[in-house]
Amino acid sequence: MIFATMLKAENTRKRLAELAQVEGGNELQWDLSHIAPMPSELVLKAIRESGTWAEFEAGREKTKERAQDAIRNRDAKSLLCLMANHHNLDFVYRNIRPLWQQGMYETALIDALVAPRTNNSSFTLGMKLWMLELGGREKLLAAGDALPPGETFTLYRGVAGTTRERQVRGVSWTDDLETAKWFAGRFPYLANPAVYETTVTPAEIYCFINDREEREYICVAQKYRKLKFTPEQLHESFLETNERRRQENIASKSVE
Repeated sequence: MIFATMLKAENTRKRLAELAQVEGGNELQWDLSHIAPMPSELVLKAIRESGTWAEFEAGREKTKERAQDAIRNRDAKSLLCLMANHHNLDFVYRNIRPLWQQGMYETALIDALVAPRTNNSSFTLGMKLWMLELGGREKLLAAGDALPPGETFTLYRGVAGTTRERQVRGVSWTDDLETAKWFAGRFPYLANPAVYETTVTPAEIYCFINDREEREYICVAQKYRKLKFTPEQLHESFLETNERRRQENIASKSVE
């Protein structure tokens, strides 16, 4: 699957380059439907009845203006911040062509993979791999944080649930076991929480991100094993980590 996906991504890159040469300075077409979308009819009715329709419309127009500013400035991060983060990856997918031609694709893709609270389960592993290969390891690594030194990396991934949202073979892993346990145990209502372990080489890693101190590696694990933790242990670890982070936050504010 990986070889075929790499070939498909290479063909797409060539096609995007050809289109960029043909189009020249023509205006790029963006799909901005995820930015300032119209809410449901029920919400619209409540807005009208509250007498705040003018403010609502003004806010939507301001958000659209900020989107155009971000596009002009080639600021992928600011652009993605203007929509609900669970829409980020779909936005990137819909706008591969303009993002790629504007040199914004790699940064946008990384943010779309790591920012959402959910795990982008609407996209299959194959689709994510193709999008990663389209960016290419070299550019994605450069767009992220510096990869820690090492010939191999032992990584962990926390999952829960029984539907496709479980995604054991997701692309987000961490070298911090406690972080993986936190992700596995954060939703006690989801069944079968678990932590998986894999070992990868630097050549298998697309990028490393640590802006939220989660030490996140984007990669596709070929082999992995399930670690022995009970659901109770994982949820307890989640609570302990939350408490530790709360105390650290209090301490940092007191220093300020």
